[in-house]
Amino acid sequence: MAAAGVVEDFVGGSANRNFIPSLRAINCQDSLQREFAQLKSRKFIYVLLIALNALIILSFFSLSLYENNYLQQKRILMYAMKDIQIKTTNAHLWLEEYLHGDRKEFSKIDLNLNQSLKMIDVLIHGGTIEGFYYSAKNNSTQLEARLAGIRILIVKLKKAKSIRLEAKDIIASDVIFDLKNDSFLDNLDKFGRDTVEQFKKSYIVYKYIKYMMYLFVVIFVLVGLYLVSLLKKEVYDTTQDLYIDELTKIKNLRAYKKEIAFLFNRYDRYKSLFCIIMFDIDNFKDINDTYGHSVGDKVLIGLTEIVKSNIRQGLDKFFRVGGEEFVVLCTDVTLNEGTMLSEKLKNTIKRELKIIEGRDITVSVGVTQVKSQDNAESIYRRVDANLYRAKENGKDRVFGG
Repeated sequence: MAAAGVVEDFVGGSANRNFIPSLRAINCQDSLQREFAQLKSRKFIYVLLIALNALIILSFFSLSLYENNYLQQKRILMYAMKDIQIKTTNAHLWLEEYLHGDRKEFSKIDLNLNQSLKMIDVLIHGGTIEGFYYSAKNNSTQLEARLAGIRILIVKLKKAKSIRLEAKDIIASDVIFDLKNDSFLDNLDKFGRDTVEQFKKSYIVYKYIKYMMYLFVVIFVLVGLYLVSLLKKEVYDTTQDLYIDELTKIKNLRAYKKEIAFLFNRYDRYKSLFCIIMFDIDNFKDINDTYGHSVGDKVLIGLTEIVKSNIRQGLDKFFRVGGEEFVVLCTDVTLNEGTMLSEKLKNTIKRELKIIEGRDITVSVGVTQVKSQDNAESIYRRVDANLYRAKENGKDRVFGG
């Protein structure tokens, strides 16, 4: 039953004229079904590869964003430590100057130390520095220990500042601040240098990673585009096969149905006339039975080439709608013009189609023009009936109306 339905659809309802379709019609449909099954599996693989490709690209971008954020955090840390180093060093020197009698900058000591402590707290616990958010969750244990050590030094400096010192206490104050060995300044300077060095190393690593990521993104984008183009080509080629007759390489019944719908839409909107010419080969079953299907195929192919060279390129559309049944759709022509073209095709085929020596190959032709109440079914039935009358009246003739 399924095969019968395929055949009936393929021959376009010509079974009422006792047309016996070739099994190649069924095989053609089976071939298309197999191609579509293969396309589905290939399509799944392509889509999977494209999705994987997109996932890799997104991963690279996510990594790039993470690296940018990491680099930003390092910049904030370096800026903060430089600022802490400058402020606490100044406070330390101003306090030393105060102890030696110079009180000019004494009022700024607390301000600098408090700002330094605030920055240290942000670096330890997280917060905003100069409008940028610093996240402390990525702090290493070594960094935490260094920050805590600097905080202790700053707190010690604050406590020392609060002691009321006189000139005679200079030696005692030197011991408190370790000024003789400059350990406070050394600690700050060493911490600052280590922070800058860590930043430089991180930036160099980041720079190479970034370039590699860009390279991989470009490669995977190109691979993705190539996979998309392959998928589009597969879909296009298989879809085209649905509308192309396998033997003659002209458009088939499906394409005819699509084109006739377009012409009726055009007719409804603009009243653009068109004619439909239908013809089939007389006694084609006898040709197949007598000379074999290979000769029958040559007849079909030869007829196709003759018709293609005798219709208007780009204006007239040519279809194989059955085993030996063909249709030409002619736009912007009257019934008389369509009849003249039908006579021309009939005569040219009889004159030029010499596949079988000593035997004329003829066609019977039906032709009609679109009418105001027509639709795709009614016009097909009418031209089919005209073709039937041409055969009933002796074949090798044109019947129009």
